[in-house]
Amino acid sequence: MANVVLEDIYKSFPARNRKQKTAEPSATVENTPQGDDAQATNVLRRINLTVADSEFMVLVGPSGCGKSTLLRLIAGLEDVTAGNIWVGDRKINALPPKDRDIAMVFQSYALYPHMSVYKNLAFGLRRTRFKRTKNVDRKVREVAESLQIEALLDRKPKQLSGGQKQRVALGRAMARDPQVFLMDEPLSNLDAKLRAQTRAQIVKLQRQLQTTTIYVTHDQTEAMTMGDRIAVMDGGVIQQIAPPLELYRSPANRFVAGFIGSPPMNFLPVQVSGPLLLQHPLFQLTLPEVWGKVLQPYQNQSLTLGIRPEHLNIVPNAGGIPLQVELVEALGAETYLSCVLEGDVQKNEALFQARIAPDQQVQAGDTLFLAPQLDNIHLFDSDSGVALALQ
Repeated sequence: MANVVLEDIYKSFPARNRKQKTAEPSATVENTPQGDDAQATNVLRRINLTVADSEFMVLVGPSGCGKSTLLRLIAGLEDVTAGNIWVGDRKINALPPKDRDIAMVFQSYALYPHMSVYKNLAFGLRRTRFKRTKNVDRKVREVAESLQIEALLDRKPKQLSGGQKQRVALGRAMARDPQVFLMDEPLSNLDAKLRAQTRAQIVKLQRQLQTTTIYVTHDQTEAMTMGDRIAVMDGGVIQQIAPPLELYRSPANRFVAGFIGSPPMNFLPVQVSGPLLLQHPLFQLTLPEVWGKVLQPYQNQSLTLGIRPEHLNIVPNAGGIPLQVELVEALGAETYLSCVLEGDVQKNEALFQARIAPDQQVQAGDTLFLAPQLDNIHLFDSDSGVALALQ
């Protein structure tokens, strides 16, 4: 097993037509090591990340943020534009994939359709230290037993369900005993129930094997339930690296706050009108004393107020945020409300979401007053989006 260190990683793709003037690339970086390729599209920028030995690290972010590209750089399927990648004490930038001692599990399973499950599991072993047929057979059967697929060894991939295919793909990676596992959204093709089961199985296996694992997903629920730590990415940049609960409780900026949590955090513009007073055209909040020093530099300026749906309470009258209910989603154990600010007939504000107890009777069209729990609010700089941290 080994740690993985990414040092100042950049990845750029050259423009297709250098002679023809092109539109502004989707992401540009000043001082990026690009040589003469001024029109390159930069998909990863200044990536610095250390994954400890035996750690389960999750890369999470929206589609197009660069997380799968980063995984492919570690695997050797893409070349690094600048920076260094270390696995243990080896710099692996120039090593071909087969020499990196890394196993990758793909979203599409990538099983050989003409081979049985047994041969799929054994395929990679014949080029490693498991060269004797007896050793290969023992290893294949050990892995099959741990994944409960012993009865499937003679079947072809077309005879397997989605969950079974995924376990075979995991088994093929496990059989090699690599230093590092890379997993690129391996559960995205499974139904909701099977995803939950397989998710738990992957975490259990990783803890048993103690293999350093880097797992890519766009599903923040997977990230929160699986990772020892999570690296949140957006626009080719790591926004924050922290354990799951730290991301939830202390997001570094507005993007992380809105991405982590389900339903997502609500955001409203407010004005700092006094030492502890926040004002919105429809309500005002007086914050606890702990916010005093933090708000001093922002007097008479705008901030963004963040409130999670689970940190709202229904109050009988004024004193809360006036909202009109648009949609009620009763899930049994809890109820989700989608609302608009009272009087916002043009719906200029985004939908305001709340999570309430199932015994509270609310219908679409009702007007509610929701009061935020002041100990759980978040404030962000309106320009930079950076969170204001309590001192």
